[in-house]
Amino acid sequence: MRQGRRAQTRRERASLDGREMLTSVYDQALEHALHHPTTGCRALQNSPPCTCDSRDALWRNFTAGGGAATAPLPLALRASKPDAPHLTKVFPAWSYKAGYPRGCSRYALDLSGGYAGLGGLEALERMLVAGSDNVAVFAHMLVSSDNATSVGRYLRGVFGRALCAASVETYSPELHAHVQRAGGNALQWLDVNCAGKSSGGKRQLARTISMWRNVFVASQLRLQHEMAAGCEHAVVVRARPDLILAERLDWRQFALESGHVVHLGCHGGGPQDHSGSSWRVCEERATRWPAGACWADDQYAVGPAGAMGVYERLFADLERFAWWFPLGVRTSGRNPCGNFPERLLLAHLDWRAKAAADGASPPFGWDVRSPAASGEKWGGRLGGASFPRFIGLDRSHRTKCAGRGRGCF
Repeated sequence: MRQGRRAQTRRERASLDGREMLTSVYDQALEHALHHPTTGCRALQNSPPCTCDSRDALWRNFTAGGGAATAPLPLALRASKPDAPHLTKVFPAWSYKAGYPRGCSRYALDLSGGYAGLGGLEALERMLVAGSDNVAVFAHMLVSSDNATSVGRYLRGVFGRALCAASVETYSPELHAHVQRAGGNALQWLDVNCAGKSSGGKRQLARTISMWRNVFVASQLRLQHEMAAGCEHAVVVRARPDLILAERLDWRQFALESGHVVHLGCHGGGPQDHSGSSWRVCEERATRWPAGACWADDQYAVGPAGAMGVYERLFADLERFAWWFPLGVRTSGRNPCGNFPERLLLAHLDWRAKAAADGASPPFGWDVRSPAASGEKWGGRLGGASFPRFIGLDRSHRTKCAGRGRGCF
């Protein structure tokens, strides 16, 4: 009995030490941002030629002498430790799981976000799935009304047998409260020190965290399938339903690549603007990023299943990495947190990559360039390295449904 009390006391002390250490790291990050602001990029919106400090020296200061590296929450990434139940909880209004036996396809599409219209789903199917019987689709959608069944029917109709598992949630006070609880202290810290300092910042913070929860839920559908089937997909794409790709994805170019690198797309304006200024911005990103990146596009990513599993954990990792958000970087105007969603992704990717380099987590890296495939239209033009994959977003459904017309969810 006495041994049990002593063990409980040790656990309580360790938990307290972890919270105190985490608080200390957040305080250090805030103090550094206040006293070491960077030069603002203003109208350039942190795109090249604007570059940001890699913060390598700051990372070494945080991790020197044990510091942040020993804190249970910020850096101790225990891959074998299961996620807390409150992180994986889902409120499906509609769900689907393929009833026929299957193992793992070679490729997987993790589709997540709001409903962007039937045309958007059909366009993604053409670019990422059509013509191959080796792509499995895992989808999680969040819609603003009670038409979850209709959206689910569209998913099944568009992707057919490729749809392996899917769920659709609707906005509700219960779901909103759940996301707030899951975000914990990190969400409050970002609210006070970032989102709350700008017009519309609180709404943007809520939408950003909700978006990354959708990404995480879709990835969990895939991981659950992999665990049940005892296999793993070789290549995974994360995409949102309103994504526009300039050309069909050649999955093979990533299947031939070994390593732990996630490749991001470049949202430079629109796929039709290959020869304009938007495309030149993507060219510059390919040469300057990730080392000089101020933020990262969050609409599309592709890579090995293990690396993509790390990328898609932003929501689950939030409390452990939010202190690394670059508060000291000033963006356009007076907003201390402009480009918030993209900068939050950069903080997560950079935190994961640095922790991996320190041996605190499995190998991980990211890049905006894609491996060039033979004959690829936009590959192999930067001294042997390829361009980023150029992407755009389809806003037509949003415009069409501004008046909540028929077929708008």
